[in-house]
Amino acid sequence: MNTLDPEELSLLAGEYVLGVLPAEDAREVERRMASEPELRASVEYWQRKLSPLDVATPAMAPDPSLWSRIARDVAPPARAVVAASPPLWERVGFLRWAGAAGWAASLLLATSLLFAPGQPTWTYSAVLEAPDRAAGWLVQVDAGGGAQLTPLTRTELPAGRSLQFWTLADPVQGPVSLGLVPTDRAIHIPASRLPGVKRGQLFEITQEPAGGSPLNRPSGPILFKGYLQPAVAAPSTS
Repeated sequence: MNTLDPEELSLLAGEYVLGVLPAEDAREVERRMASEPELRASVEYWQRKLSPLDVATPAMAPDPSLWSRIARDVAPPARAVVAASPPLWERVGFLRWAGAAGWAASLLLATSLLFAPGQPTWTYSAVLEAPDRAAGWLVQVDAGGGAQLTPLTRTELPAGRSLQFWTLADPVQGPVSLGLVPTDRAIHIPASRLPGVKRGQLFEITQEPAGGSPLNRPSGPILFKGYLQPAVAAPSTS
């Protein structure tokens, strides 16, 4: 018998689709789907919702110093080392798994923020992605027209540089600055500072001089961008 409420059921289904559940929990979800149409429908919903993001993470060459540090930190005592088995970080596919796991964790965090109890009713949301499609920030618009910007990861900046938040609602009007943003915490943008909100509206974060762009438009590189869509709602189980 299903004892989860709809939001918990949706979150479980999302975790299953993202592949972040332990193996035994994932098998349990698969067993339950055979007899629980609500869970099966929620899994199918998340599969459809996340299928555009199902892109294999490309392999990359690690910095040798990074892997040396990891090897030093996780190496077991010498007597426990089995020479015939290469360490995890040297095995083919580990980088793909590590990159995908971090990316999935960011998406899971975005999902949990969308469904967090006690949060305002979000009408629109957008995941702002880096050029490599890594999720970096979450924009959520509430029923009053205000926006919350939440980091999904920490953004490192060179000395003397800052992050500036922009939106483009009307190409004729051009980009509108929503101010400088911290690298490691959420901020709220009141509705009075936004030029309205609508589906497909562009939001982006650029790297600018310490005091912000000297122009009335972005002057530095775009670090993250995304487009508003109606906020994801938990599928109905009625």
